[in-house]
Amino acid sequence: MQKEHILDECIEQLRHLPLVKGVKQIEKSNVNGERQFDVFLDVDTEMEHLHFGVEVKSILKRPIPDHLFVLKKKSKVPILLMAEYINASIANDLKRNQIYFIDSLGNAYIHILGSIYTDIQGKKPEKRREKRTTALFQPKGMQLLFILLTDKEAVNDTIRTLAKKANISNDRAFAVMNELKEKGFILETGKRENRLINIKSLLEKWLINYGDRLRPKLFLGAYKVSPVLIDSLEDELNVAFGEQVKTYAFGGSIGADILTDYYRGSSAEIFIKPDILEKVRMTLKLLPARETNLTLFNLFSPKLIYGKVKINYPVVHPLFIYAELLYNGGGREINTAKRIYNEYLKQDFDGSEA
Repeated sequence: MQKEHILDECIEQLRHLPLVKGVKQIEKSNVNGERQFDVFLDVDTEMEHLHFGVEVKSILKRPIPDHLFVLKKKSKVPILLMAEYINASIANDLKRNQIYFIDSLGNAYIHILGSIYTDIQGKKPEKRREKRTTALFQPKGMQLLFILLTDKEAVNDTIRTLAKKANISNDRAFAVMNELKEKGFILETGKRENRLINIKSLLEKWLINYGDRLRPKLFLGAYKVSPVLIDSLEDELNVAFGEQVKTYAFGGSIGADILTDYYRGSSAEIFIKPDILEKVRMTLKLLPARETNLTLFNLFSPKLIYGKVKINYPVVHPLFIYAELLYNGGGREINTAKRIYNEYLKQDFDGSEA
């Protein structure tokens, strides 16, 4: 199993542990140009907010790798080891050394006094097939589904082309397309010609999974800025990045406001290419805060940027704007989401064979 798949499945297991209220993946970390952890996780429990440095292993054998002990000793945050499977013997070794772990089957050991205590053993690989989360609605699969839902012709692209459009691996793209065929969402209409069907059902499932699966995966950071800056974000970013094509786009209520001129909320969601993250932080003078009103997401593909209408500022595809408005869930947001759907999405999803 590939590391990114292991990470997705272990995070899913983590979400279902007792006392865990939420899990959010944070950007990869580098220290002095060298990788420190594969990713960071923010974990909310009933008692407190926890921060873990995560090391992902495809295969874990004895002896326990020395660098795990080095990471544990040097890190200012607790280390959480993730693997496809950790047998009982290796689990005992990890527990003796106070290295927390969770595997894709749900075996886990995390002991933080006053916050979370989990010690689960005995789940074996034979049972994994019964509980395995499909590729389709894992975050990478949802990235590809977005491409397919918003471009009817993409279903006939090569695996390599689809992978490039969605910014995922060829293996993941192949798995998603196979699953779509197995579940009856792709109809073969001729030699080497396919058609995506039951599109409305796929859309509904994509929206249901957006908040818990795809959104946390795309999250780059949340910040508190003044209402004055919220009102002038389009111009601020246009001055800083206007000549850098397809590096950022507005989502959420600001994206909706640009498209409909109907409602502009008090928060902002901006999709950016990760390589301009630091410059965006500096340009907007962003600092982390407990109460936030500006969220940055990964603009994982140029295909996210909507180009069917002429507008003054870049916005993400209305599907992402619609999903974010539904996720935020306020009355004005829901009404705005309905406008976005009726004006920009309905023609593609209603009345089709979706």
